[in-house]
Amino acid sequence: MDRVPAIDKKAFLRHDVRRGDKFEICPLTEFVCYCFANSQHVAHPFIRREGEESMRLSWDDYFLKMAETACLRSTCLRAQFGAVLVRNHTIISTGYNGAAAGVRSCLERKECVRDRLQIPSGEHYEICHSVHAEANAIIRASFDLMDDATLYIYGLQQQKPRSGMPCFMCWRMIFNAGIGQVVFLDDEGQKKTVNVKVVDRGRILSYVTPEP
Repeated sequence: MDRVPAIDKKAFLRHDVRRGDKFEICPLTEFVCYCFANSQHVAHPFIRREGEESMRLSWDDYFLKMAETACLRSTCLRAQFGAVLVRNHTIISTGYNGAAAGVRSCLERKECVRDRLQIPSGEHYEICHSVHAEANAIIRASFDLMDDATLYIYGLQQQKPRSGMPCFMCWRMIFNAGIGQVVFLDDEGQKKTVNVKVVDRGRILSYVTPEP
């Protein structure tokens, strides 16, 4: 990207950053200025021009982005997950996978006990210091507000999408919390939605792979 032409950095929306007795423009302002300076080439993402669709996020994508942000708080060395509980487009609570309160996290220990014991992903969750993102979000929410709410989950592993499909333990909590929908991305980054009210709960909790 070309440098932005000279502007009055102090005057532009006060997004300047004081460093000593000098002002430097912050990256966000620099990008906005660039867009204005090159408006014939750069479209504002929220302005629909003739023949173009707006880039405004849908509600699902909006809350999945928030779940993605939450996952960046994770203390798990294997994979990072974030969860956001939403009702009527209002956030009820958030969570991420991390060590239980008062327990040293894997980041602090610089070791994943599951890796050391060579435990495959998806097995023996009782051997882990962490509480899952979904569980943390449910624990922090009011029970009355969770009725028919939507749970958004985002997973990341080695900087690549990781399926946010809940584990058996988290599904049981989701059922008992009265949550109405679960929205997550699969390993390919495709959005999946589960209607908890009508899903075959016994099949979800089956340890036997369902026949096609």
